[in-house]
Amino acid sequence: MNRWKRAKATISVVSAFKRSSKYKTEGNKYMDSPAIKYMRERLRQSAQIKRVVDRFWTAVDMIKDPDSGKVTRDSYIELNVKLQKAMISDFDEDVAYRDARIDWDKDIIGRKRARGEEGADAASAATTCTMSFVDFNDSMFELVDLW
Repeated sequence: MNRWKRAKATISVVSAFKRSSKYKTEGNKYMDSPAIKYMRERLRQSAQIKRVVDRFWTAVDMIKDPDSGKVTRDSYIELNVKLQKAMISDFDEDVAYRDARIDWDKDIIGRKRARGEEGADAASAATTCTMSFVDFNDSMFELVDLW
């Protein structure tokens, strides 16, 4: 994609988000267009994005399982709730915990299915205890991408 097309797409995306409202409850069909999906996937794969997530991964060392070096389910849920609290103006703690558990389950199930691994179901996700860097990277990118 040439520079002009990228700039035009960026202006369109920025314009789409200028109005004020509760972003969590609205969508933008433009973001699901093939061209934008392609751009978002390229961003997901970019070395620059992975470096930023890697710094965040290092910063969350204190919540990782000391034996595996991975983020635990409970720690992920606590982190997710804190991120929601920072980003959502009408924060509700009960809703945040529910959403964080749903995010964990979706992240774990989706990643396992994508890799063709066993245990890609809700019961397995609820008992999976840790999240690897690769899964954490995808989870954090999705958070940024959605917000």
